[in-house]
Amino acid sequence: MKRMILVLLLAACARPPEVAGPQVPDLAPVAEKGAEGCWQEQSPGWFEVPCELSRDETRSLQRALAARGLLDGPADGVAGKATRKAILDYQSAYGLPSETLSLGAARSLGVLPVPM
Repeated sequence: MKRMILVLLLAACARPPEVAGPQVPDLAPVAEKGAEGCWQEQSPGWFEVPCELSRDETRSLQRALAARGLLDGPADGVAGKATRKAILDYQSAYGLPSETLSLGAARSLGVLPVPM
């Protein structure tokens, strides 16, 4: 009985496990020109971009931006002025002031898969 009480007391005093807070995505790892993949020269340097989004991927991007309150209008699969402005607003919040979608942003928005 004493052991049971001791175990219960120890369990009650134990700290809850540490839970990591939300991760801020690295939207634009800067790289050197000439690296493999599709790279775009932008300020602050070169960053990786999706080579080309399909119309369905662009619709997914538009829905993800709309879900965050950054884009109004239909998800038509065409990256027009409003979509580029929403991309700029999203990426600027993470330190990448560009309307060109970075590969990191596309992954953090769930448009493209994250490599394992």
